[in-house]
Parts: sequence; C-alpha cells; structure tokens
Amino acid sequence: MARFAVVLSLLVAAVPFTLGKTSKPTAASYLLSSARSVYITSPSGDEFGMFPMPEDKEALVAMRGAIANSQQLRMVYAKEKADIIVVVSSRARRDAIRVLDGQTPTKCIWHLAEKNGLRGTDPPLAKALEAELENARNTATRLEPTEK
Repeated sequence: MARFAVVLSLLVAAVPFTLGKTSKPTAASYLLSSARSVYITSPSGDEFGMFPMPEDKEALVAMRGAIANSQQLRMVYAKEKADIIVVVSSRARRDAIRVLDGQTPTKCIWHLAEKNGLRGTDPPLAKALEAELENARNTATRLEPTEK
C-alpha cells in the first residue's frame, strides 16, 4: 500500500510539469503542412502500369478520388514532382497507407492501417490522411529564414 501511495504522489506531482508543455512540430508535421502535390502509387505498381494487383488498383482509384474531392493536394503523375508520395495497399486482412517524403522516397513520415480502410467512395484511410494534413497545417510553424 505504501508503494502505491508513493507512485500516486509522484504521478500527481508530475502532472503540472507535463500539462504546460507543448510538443514542437516534427519534421514530418512540417513536411505534411507544406505539402502541395502528391503522387499516389502502390507496392505492386501504378494504376496505369502493367502489373498492379486488382485490390491495389481499386485502392488507388479510391484514394485518387478522395484526394481529388478534398482539393487539399494537387495530384502529379511523376514522383519527382511530388512533395509527398502516398503508397496504398489493399489486402484481405487490412488496408494500409504510407506517406513518404517526396525528396527522400525511402523515408516514411506517416502511416496507418485499417480493415477495409480503402474501400468505398469515401475511404476511412483517406479521411484520416486529410485530417492529419489539416492537423499538421494547423499546428506546424513555418521556419523563418535566418538572416546572414
């Protein structure tokens, strides 16, 4: 019982120190907040390529439709022109979305997976990405250029 009281008192004492702190924007939130163009693809290939899996092709179409409807990002058809790259995959157990840095395509900056997350005309994972973009734009601060 004494241990519980000590742990509880430590937790209560720590609360004021954690409530006042705000987290600094991360590089990922800054990148998401400044993103204006997106390239959408899948692990099995582009929608217009020769070998995308049928499930991935449906996910690509759903994500492209959701991005077009949201008007938050401009779709580009060359990876080199994209600020971010969205990789969608649809499998029997779960659908997934990964957002990669357009300048460093091997760097994943955000991801989410959900069962049936890329199905329908308004996929839940697309809504989650829109919410994350909006949140990043609301919280990230723009870095001011330093004067020399």
